[in-house]
Amino acid sequence: TAIAGNAQVMLNWSSVISATGYNVRRSPTSGSGYVTITNVTMTSFLDTGLTNGVTYYYVVSATNAAGESANSTEASATPQMIAVWTGATNANWNFTTTNWSVSGAVATYANIATARFDDTARSNFTINVATTVSPLLMVVSNSIQSYAFSGSPIAGTGSLSKWGSNPLTMSGANTYNGGTTNYSGSIVLGASSTGSGNSVTSGPLGKGTVTLSGGTLQMNAQTLGNNLSVSASTTSIVENSVNNGTLGGNVTGSGTITIQNSSGTS
Repeated sequence: TAIAGNAQVMLNWSSVISATGYNVRRSPTSGSGYVTITNVTMTSFLDTGLTNGVTYYYVVSATNAAGESANSTEASATPQMIAVWTGATNANWNFTTTNWSVSGAVATYANIATARFDDTARSNFTINVATTVSPLLMVVSNSIQSYAFSGSPIAGTGSLSKWGSNPLTMSGANTYNGGTTNYSGSIVLGASSTGSGNSVTSGPLGKGTVTLSGGTLQMNAQTLGNNLSVSASTTSIVENSVNNGTLGGNVTGSGTITIQNSSGTS
């Protein structure tokens, strides 16, 4: 297995009977171009000094006095800096304010990071996106705090994942195209999409597919143009809590959607 970290990848593999060592090989290309980077006697290796946002491909072979085995099945990982929102200074998400923690140290934000918003933040849960940002991944995991985002676009090829029981309100003309997945809690729409289906150009949940894997999508009288995918063996709620919202995209998947108003009437 290959587990990504900040500028590093942790490799683990099963031991081989009679092996006295293991060659670890790495490549920037899947399936070819492997170069031996170390030989170790343990069944793990921490590969450091890597570039965040770049995918690395690994194979391992066993060695002993008789020779060397064939390469293992390939494993890959993409190192990422994880910037955790603290809100210690103010409510602005930009590149200059020290509202972030990286590996426990006070930091500013950079687009090479995964941006994580969780219950460890000190304050400032209503966040002003003060300039266009393009996180590799945006994760909101909140069971105590309620987060809200508005302001400049959240852009780029990254995605948004929502975990935790408390709500997340998304506003603005966001253009990120990696999709949005709700696993639990509520995603509340604070604006409407521009366009529909595969032609969405911006909106609170960007341009990609919105995947419902549980939780609630609260329409809030807005129009969501994104295509919806409903994960198998899950039940999600689409709630019209003010006036009727509009779903403008295609709906696919084998899960269940319950349409209800704020009083729970289907």
